[in-house]
Amino acid sequence: DYRQSVEVDQLISQAQNVLDNLDGAVRLTYRAAIAGLLSEGVVISEIIPITNDLYLFDSAGGRVIHLSLGNQGYVLDNAFICGSGTYSAISVGNLVGMVSIPINNAYKAPIMAVDRSGNVLYCLPGSQPVASTLVQPDGGFGEVQGIALDAGKLFLLDPTKNALWVYYGSASQFTDMPNSFFRGYPLDLKAAKDITASGDELYVLFQDGQMATCLAPGFEFSSINCSN
Repeated sequence: DYRQSVEVDQLISQAQNVLDNLDGAVRLTYRAAIAGLLSEGVVISEIIPITNDLYLFDSAGGRVIHLSLGNQGYVLDNAFICGSGTYSAISVGNLVGMVSIPINNAYKAPIMAVDRSGNVLYCLPGSQPVASTLVQPDGGFGEVQGIALDAGKLFLLDPTKNALWVYYGSASQFTDMPNSFFRGYPLDLKAAKDITASGDELYVLFQDGQMATCLAPGFEFSSINCSN
């Protein structure tokens, strides 16, 4: 126990600064990133920053939220639409994931998202989203759980089918039949939760917190090697 006074506060600050110097630590000042509040019930599971824009994935609502940087922080764009609905006669359900895509795509959209049925949605501020239906693999999709994009390849995680589908595209358009990444490798994906890819490497996150790291040199699916 100690009494509160200016002298005591100065001593505490002095002691803390000395300890920080010994640790090589620099203390950060945190402030709210968003000017205002998000809607009640929003669950942010992914964040993509693009220059002065911030895209948040709301896993509870199955949608993407857009914010733009202002003087007081990021400001919510209430006019931005990127969620379930019917676009160009394509019915899109709740979204399950999003990725950033090169802006040179046909729709000039910075964000692409996917629903459980494999429908993709190209989203951009100030415009209606554009929907597209991917060519389904033989036997169709089970239930898409996650999405990743790397070097022009689109990955869809489909635990129901115990599959990871790989689409090769051009300018963020994917019009061909997919390949099965694990078609010759015995990896159980039933409890897989999310994926990400980088070069020849693929990372699979499971519901229990375990992760599989898989290497496919040159994306030769016959030479896949995974470690848990």
